[in-house]
Amino acid sequence: GISVSKSTSAQLVRIVAVSGGFAIVLAIAVLSMLLDGSLNRWVSLLSAALVAAAFIVVAIMIFILEREKTMTKMARGMVKITNGAIRVLTLGRVPKKISSAQPLALFFGDIQADYRTIRRKKKLLLKPLLWGVIFSAADVAMFYAAFVALGHPVNPAPIAVAFGLAGAASFFMVTPGGAGLYEVVMIGFLTLSGVDPRVGIAAIVLTRVVLMLGTIIAGYYFYQQAIMKHGRKPKSSV
Repeated sequence: GISVSKSTSAQLVRIVAVSGGFAIVLAIAVLSMLLDGSLNRWVSLLSAALVAAAFIVVAIMIFILEREKTMTKMARGMVKITNGAIRVLTLGRVPKKISSAQPLALFFGDIQADYRTIRRKKKLLLKPLLWGVIFSAADVAMFYAAFVALGHPVNPAPIAVAFGLAGAASFFMVTPGGAGLYEVVMIGFLTLSGVDPRVGIAAIVLTRVVLMLGTIIAGYYFYQQAIMKHGRKPKSSV
């Protein structure tokens, strides 16, 4: 199987690739709005904020991964916080659960080693970045297709900005996929951009429902395939 550290490193690469890919799509969207005269100061401000947020996230990750002492301190801090939370939640019945931060420090060390490999071979990020652009463009295209299906095609550029804002806002929601806030943010921004709110509500809700149903159905199928392939009990030898 794949180690936990390798899986975590892959997720970190995914975050970088998606952030970079969306930044490229967003830049194209803003340029498109600038050329057709639909760019206003709110769109400019929010687009700049999204790009800045993406770069800040990546910069923080690099800052942490570049410093071995920071990783060690973070491991110790996480163990300390976890032990404190255990004491509070168990009302002191379990005074100390995790005795050492060494396993977590080793885990962070493996991630740091993967980072150094990528830093030496920067071309390894080209393919994930390309897929990040493709996936971001495909997500925006899905929302655009909903508007077209409803007979109200709109400029896809504001959809790209709204998609980024909604994705950032959903990070702070505990509902699956940020349901609720995600739709409100997208509809609100598109309305601000001049899209009919009634059409916006119908298109965004339609896309989100189709997306969630597709995720559930596909996830169930692949989960069952994984269970059938890896979840069977080994036959006992006689």
